[in-house]
Amino acid sequence: MTTVAKCALDVTQFGGEYLDQPCVIDGNLISCGTWHDYHTPFMKQFIRQLTKVVIA
Repeated sequence: MTTVAKCALDVTQFGGEYLDQPCVIDGNLISCGTWHDYHTPFMKQFIRQLTKVVIA
């Protein structure tokens, strides 16, 4: 999972793995670091995931 760096401890304390990347995909979960990352990397992956669900 990715988020802002100051929240990395929150992710790891509950068993998650923090990655310092704009967008991270783990199965059906797609996370982005900040709203700045939301526009391009996150939305591309989100649309790609929706397409898989609609086609399947």
